[in-house]
Amino acid sequence: MYRALLDQAVSLTVANFPQILIFAGICAFSRAFRGKPAIERALTSLGFLLGMALLAGSIHMFLAGPRDAATILIGGALGLGIFLKPIRGLRWAALLALVVGLASSYVLIKYLMISSVLVIAFGFLVPALLAYLALKFFEDLIQVIGGILSFPPFAFTLGALGMVQGLLLLLGRSLAPLLPKL
Repeated sequence: MYRALLDQAVSLTVANFPQILIFAGICAFSRAFRGKPAIERALTSLGFLLGMALLAGSIHMFLAGPRDAATILIGGALGLGIFLKPIRGLRWAALLALVVGLASSYVLIKYLMISSVLVIAFGFLVPALLAYLALKFFEDLIQVIGGILSFPPFAFTLGALGMVQGLLLLLGRSLAPLLPKL
C-alpha cells in the first residue's frame, strides 16, 4: 500500500515537474524579501517542501534512463538549495547522538538488567560520542553545501534557471541544447 502511494506521489511530481520548477524558482528568491519576514518565512517553508519534490523527481528521472540533463541538473541543484536552506543550521548530529545514547542506556537497563550507574553512564556516553563524531561530518557537509547553494547570487541564478527551464518545458523546449556535451 505504501509503495503504491509513494509511486503515485513520484509520478505526480514528475508529471508536474515544470510547474514545480517554476514555483521553486520563485521560492529561491525568498532572500529578496528580507524586510518582510512573513513572506520570506512562507517562501522558505514552501521551498522546503518543493525542494523535497524536486530532489525526488530529479533522482527518479536520473534513474529512469536517458532524460533531459538540464532538467535533472537544474531540478537537483535548485531542490537541494531550497531544501537545505531552512535546515542547514539545525544541530541534528547532537540530537541523533542523544537519541542513540538514550537508546543504548534503555537497552542496558531494560533488557540487560544493569543497574550500575557507572556502566549506564558509559553505556550512554560511548555510543553517543561515536554517533556524534560520525554524524558531525555530515552535518558540516550539509552546512557547507547549504551555505553555497543559498548564497544570494547563486540562489537567484538557480531560481531564474529553474523558472526558465520550467517555462521552456511547458513550451516543449529545454535548456539542454545549451549544455556542453560530456
